[in-house]
Amino acid sequence: MSYKTLTSGAPYYDDSDADKNFMRLLFQPGRAVQARELTALQTILQKQTATLSNHILQDGALIIDAKVRINPNKTVITPSALDSSGNLVVPSDFLDKIILGETSQAVAKVSLVDDVLGLLYLDTLSGLFIPGEKFVVIISNADHTPAISTNTTIDATITAIGAGTIATSDAGIIYMAEQYVIVPEQTVIVDPMLNTGTYHVGYARLETITTSDDDTTLLDPASGSSNQQAPGADRYTLQGILTSYKNDEDVPRGYSNMLTYSNGTITRKVEAVAYADLLDVLARRTYEIWKLYCITTFTINIILC
Repeated sequence: MSYKTLTSGAPYYDDSDADKNFMRLLFQPGRAVQARELTALQTILQKQTATLSNHILQDGALIIDAKVRINPNKTVITPSALDSSGNLVVPSDFLDKIILGETSQAVAKVSLVDDVLGLLYLDTLSGLFIPGEKFVVIISNADHTPAISTNTTIDATITAIGAGTIATSDAGIIYMAEQYVIVPEQTVIVDPMLNTGTYHVGYARLETITTSDDDTTLLDPASGSSNQQAPGADRYTLQGILTSYKNDEDVPRGYSNMLTYSNGTITRKVEAVAYADLLDVLARRTYEIWKLYCITTFTINIILC
């Protein structure tokens, strides 16, 4: 949902209209301040900032880091449904654990899991795992002593090995929906057990309203006040979520594509700030300067009279 959809109705009633050119809210003594006026005040200021930002930046521009990378050869294994004791295997129990193949003696860290499909994605430290072998959780790469079970899965058998496709992003700041949004490091499974086809990876908008029911830090912290622990204003939250789409799947409104991978080749990758009108100004200025110069030498012929 967009900000306008979230806030134009009850209980916020942000009815700001840029076409009316309201630039300031002029409060008067004796008149109550309306909650919607305080919300509208922020919208007016934001619109002024956004007008300048839109002149300089394109929507989805990388401001600080936030670059996206793809790994089409991520080792992925399918564990058995039951462990050696006959208990149900829970893939998430292996997350961030070091595992050892009992036959191959291969060692890897489980860096990502897919509980729905029951897959483990590995960062291989040494050796190569083989299908059909049992693997166990060990203390560390340096100490191959099996870990002690604490009501979690610590062993299973590999039923299949393959190569999946994942994408990761750096923490940073992107310009999205006329806001400067902080994004954390993120990882997304692009294709669980394949690396062929066309994949688009980028940031999707997630716009929500956060209340004190969702985040108790929004309760009034005023110690000794009759209002202590009372709910205050809600918060509009905008997040950039690393998301992937295959082939020609429909993408949501406001999706910012950062990388396209097609059949083994990266055909698009955003690594620099995407400027808007400002880029045209700089290009025109460069052309106007350099078109006055000749970059090839003149040929001079000397004729004796």
